[in-house]
Amino acid sequence: MFFLPFGYDFLFKFLLDYTGSYMMADSVFYGISFMFFCIYAFTTNSSPVEELQKRAFETKLKLMELRSKL
Repeated sequence: MFFLPFGYDFLFKFLLDYTGSYMMADSVFYGISFMFFCIYAFTTNSSPVEELQKRAFETKLKLMELRSKL
């Protein structure tokens, strides 16, 4: 959390104190992240499932490339 911009740690601590639950505060931030992902998928006219599959495949290729260098 040290490198995240816009006072993420301050907002998370505030929400943690406000809700009294780490799980609830974490759920709010994951919900916000999911909302932005859906907005991205909607604006680019792509399916979220296809987008996740594409990113997973790209990550797999990168990992295989790193593995072959070892």
